Amino acid sequence: MKFSCTSAALAKLSTMESLDLIKRHGSTHYANIHYGYYVLGVIVFYVLFLMLMRRVIPTRYTKISPWKNKLLQSIRTASPIFHLPLLAVLVFAPFIHHYSFIGNISVYIKRLGRLGYVLVILNVLLTLRPVNPILGFNYLDFIPLHKWLSRFITVLGLCHGIAFIIKWSVNSDVSVKSKVTALYNFIGVIAFLPLFAILFLSIRPYRRHNYNVFYVVHQLAQWSMVFLIPIHARPKVTVPYFLCLLAIYIWRAFSYCYYANTVNITQRIKQDQSLSYIKVERGNIRDWLPGSHLRISKHKKTNPLYWLTPTKPYTIASLPDENQVDLIVREKAVPYVTVGEYTVVDVYNTVSPSFLYDSQRVAIVVGGSGISFGLGVFKFLQARNLEYLKFIWLVKDKDDLHILNHCNVDVNDIEVYVTRSFPDDDTQTKSHDTNNNNSNSSAFDDIDFELENMDESGALLSNDPKMPPNIHFGKRLDWQVDLAHFIETHALENTWLVCCGPESLLKDGQNYANQNYCNFVKEFYNL
Repeated sequence: MKFSCTSAALAKLSTMESLDLIKRHGSTHYANIHYGYYVLGVIVFYVLFLMLMRRVIPTRYTKISPWKNKLLQSIRTASPIFHLPLLAVLVFAPFIHHYSFIGNISVYIKRLGRLGYVLVILNVLLTLRPVNPILGFNYLDFIPLHKWLSRFITVLGLCHGIAFIIKWSVNSDVSVKSKVTALYNFIGVIAFLPLFAILFLSIRPYRRHNYNVFYVVHQLAQWSMVFLIPIHARPKVTVPYFLCLLAIYIWRAFSYCYYANTVNITQRIKQDQSLSYIKVERGNIRDWLPGSHLRISKHKKTNPLYWLTPTKPYTIASLPDENQVDLIVREKAVPYVTVGEYTVVDVYNTVSPSFLYDSQRVAIVVGGSGISFGLGVFKFLQARNLEYLKFIWLVKDKDDLHILNHCNVDVNDIEVYVTRSFPDDDTQTKSHDTNNNNSNSSAFDDIDFELENMDESGALLSNDPKMPPNIHFGKRLDWQVDLAHFIETHALENTWLVCCGPESLLKDGQNYANQNYCNFVKEFYNL
């Protein structure tokens, strides 16, 4: 009897609370709860869709129409051109439902805010490292989609806030100032300010020249969004959305600490304006796959700046069984690292294991500091005795070749193209233009020396055992000629072209791979 009375009292209290909410917020107060669950379901479906498409769509172009190939690769590579519209259609399909849009405008303004917060779960998932839970992908694959999804979420928040201000402004019985400064609403304003700032700071020209400012604001924006919106939102978004985000952030913080190691940079070699060689002690850095990169911070884990400021990525040119970690970079006037103590946050594998272990015919074409990506892959594949393996390095100036003196590599298998006479970048190539003068030798300062030491093909005849025997001066790479023996139609499934360098090189490499139906691996370096 006592238990029954207690239950009745609790039920009455719950009813009174519900009636109080209805009085203050109207009968639509919980109207968006189920929509939030729907968006969460869309995220689960979308993640499964990504993993399935990554598995079933071929990694290379096949002999179907070009537009079908482009569409399939857009789906497989998580291109925002396809995936952002897909997400928009999925989340907006039932957006206006059950409630009249005009008569219940507040419902849909609130719905925009809830939609933005739930999508943060997906956005954070896309950036997880060192291992991304979306199988088949790494965090670099998702950077373009992450950028555009972030902008989409920011626009949703902007529309949510502006729409409420307009709604309050047109109602003569409501004070906009009192609404904005009300505690929960004001917390929402505070959460949104860094998001609004990042919308402009993420514009490419500003981001490239003021990346540190962009990154700090980016960190503040995501933290404010994740931790302040649960206080601002009514009804609450704590369960399950905030709890999901909290679990992800705990895992991220754990990996950011657990895998980090303090190491010493023991050597840094640079000649004039050439590439720099950096030697890092092996220490306790965990093993990596060829083509991986590590991220270095100037700060200790206990320093708040370790969490707030960006780390610097460096591709590893050595293999994990070597005694040191080799880095090759083209540094600015003020180098990020010198000889001394730093924190290696972790190593990040970005190359597909199927390429490393199943490939049979591989051509590696890299430009400038892109050799750091190519060397590790090249040395690993040399040990596999492939049917075909070729390494081509494009550089602006022959002074860059000093790097090879410090790396544990057999230079006899490296072919070098010195393109100093072509000023745009260090990856000038020739795909189809047969009218270019490939020898334009008059642009060289030391032309007499070079002419005396070249064979009939234009390759420099070097007697230095530390220099590659095949060095071409004033000659662009001609993909069709210089890779004439690369493509075999019976082995396309296991044929891979690897490119690393600026956009001009990657574009030429992508076109060559597409035209010849071979697999393509690329890594962008802004040299």
